Amino acid sequence: MKKILYSITILISTVLFSQPEPKGIHQIEWEYYNQFKSEQVAKSPVVEIVPMNQSAASSRYLNKAVFGYLPYWERSSAPQYFQYNLLSHIAVFDWGTSPTGILSNPSGWPGDWSAMINNAHKYGVKVVMCVVEFDDEEMHTLINDASNKLNFINNVISEIRSYNLDGVNIDFEAPKTEDRGTIMNRFMSQLTDSVHSQLGEEYEVSFAGPAINWSDRWDLAGLANACDYIFIMGYSFWGSWSSTAGPTAPLEGLTNSITSSVMDHYGDVVQTHPEKLILGTPYYGNRWQTLSSTEGSSSEYYIGSVFYSSAADIFRNEGRNWSSSYKVPWTSYYTDQKWYQVWCDDDESLNLKYNLVMNNKLLGSGMWALGYDDDEMALWNLLARKYYQFPDEYTIADFGDTLGVFYTDLTYSGSTTGISTESILEVDNIDYYSGTGSMKLLLKDNASSTNDWTVRILANRGDKFLNRGFSRNGLIRLRLKTTDGNGKAVAVTVDDMVGGTEISDKIDIIGDGNWHEYVWDFQNDPWNNFSVGNGKIDGPIVSLDAILLFSPNQNEDWALNIDDIEYEIITNGIVTSIPDKISLKQNYPNPFNGHTTIEYSLLEEGDVSLKVYNIAGQLVEELVHRRHQPGSYRFQFSSEKYSSGVYIYKLISNSVVKTEKMTLLK
Repeated sequence: MKKILYSITILISTVLFSQPEPKGIHQIEWEYYNQFKSEQVAKSPVVEIVPMNQSAASSRYLNKAVFGYLPYWERSSAPQYFQYNLLSHIAVFDWGTSPTGILSNPSGWPGDWSAMINNAHKYGVKVVMCVVEFDDEEMHTLINDASNKLNFINNVISEIRSYNLDGVNIDFEAPKTEDRGTIMNRFMSQLTDSVHSQLGEEYEVSFAGPAINWSDRWDLAGLANACDYIFIMGYSFWGSWSSTAGPTAPLEGLTNSITSSVMDHYGDVVQTHPEKLILGTPYYGNRWQTLSSTEGSSSEYYIGSVFYSSAADIFRNEGRNWSSSYKVPWTSYYTDQKWYQVWCDDDESLNLKYNLVMNNKLLGSGMWALGYDDDEMALWNLLARKYYQFPDEYTIADFGDTLGVFYTDLTYSGSTTGISTESILEVDNIDYYSGTGSMKLLLKDNASSTNDWTVRILANRGDKFLNRGFSRNGLIRLRLKTTDGNGKAVAVTVDDMVGGTEISDKIDIIGDGNWHEYVWDFQNDPWNNFSVGNGKIDGPIVSLDAILLFSPNQNEDWALNIDDIEYEIITNGIVTSIPDKISLKQNYPNPFNGHTTIEYSLLEEGDVSLKVYNIAGQLVEELVHRRHQPGSYRFQFSSEKYSSGVYIYKLISNSVVKTEKMTLLK
């Protein structure tokens, strides 16, 4: 369900004038929703909040931080749409504070939040508490009194420790001018030092910083040094105070814009510590009643904020215009003899803002607020294109000594039918396509069932956020060997992050006792809905959900092996890992100690041998001896049992020989 436009004019003056420092959207919406806060009671039982999964955090594939505020009014509806593999931080908005440092919990805390936080932690996403203060007198009392500061800091640390949170974001907006420089920075420095010393350096302290250095009293470079990073609130340039319609976050076109925020107001930080800046972007816009349809027409009446999901609908229904001045989309429409304008960022305009992040090597980007895009996928798709590290090629499983991401219980999936619980899935170290092992299956009939066999071998139990993500411009291949192919077939299911899974067409299995390759192209092969899907792969990130095997019902056991499940990206119809010649690259690092990587590539299918010799020409180790498809390959050589010296490695394929030297230093 799309978010409903809401009016906040009862709280905001509609007098059309420019004020020097308008309220930020965090405060505006906080004031609006606090009218109903007494109704916001915890609906969920308290569940223990578990610490973050460090293993998942260390295997994330984002090249930038993605920091999202989750306001308490979105806590129930928003998490169902989260793409956790495209988030690095979630800020729970909000804890309040008294002038003496006593904290007040978010609505519904902790029961309504625990499931979301545990999911985030499961997938390696940090969850931080956001503490707000919008009253400059109360703020002044808090940050200028030593006892009050210490009380506040101790309470923050206690809250982080009690609920296994990962840090704190301070959202203190529009303080007194005398508090904006040294005083605020000392407060943040004391908080940061205390959190790091008492909890650990990995616990983060950040500040929600203004987009503009109002009154020129902020010491933003000093503020960056006083905490781990600053979230630049890159919005609220237009609002209820504006005399015209316009963008909440103009990229350019004004003296003050998003570009000037980054390059001028935060210019010193960009030059010295860009890794301490997150550029916040708006997932909302504004709507006005205007005098005409002209871009930026004079405002007759400010109606209120509009969430991105609603603005996207309005653009679809009314048409979408592009402001070449501000680099933001907008629309106008006429109804009931009145003109209206809606201005709201979308994926095109946000992409330009993300370019500032990439070009200036900032820590990342973020949004106010999570949930404002509802079930729209365009902004998630943009995050994936901009920040997700898609591999050109990736080995999903090669079964050297474990089953990797695959679960041993073959009957775990509810989609599996016809086979007995006595069926076996294990590593086979005798029969394999390459390396040292394969996945062996011995499928036994369920005598009490007359159903044909369907076996769903789940990757990470079908958990899309734990499986490696790929570009949808690619393919998945696997190798399969069996002596029984009678009526049998293989397929795969994939998750493309848009709410369901898709299934490939089935490929008939060849049962001649030899290894054969089976390939599914994400874009060019037919796909069908498997579960709540749409029959096509159109989401931001694709992951392997499962391998499916099909067989007519039979009494006999079915034995088969699967090996080398791989992904390769395709560009313009070409598998990018296929080289233009046979080559053997210089190992890296070189010289080396411990491990080094050897890469080679082949244009044609053929038997491949990769051997290592000592300087005397004696064979040290054969690293590879198997048949290859065209493509690029890499192998890691371990020096654990060898002494220092120069070694020669030799690649032989289709009568072509390539050699290189490498140096081992211990």
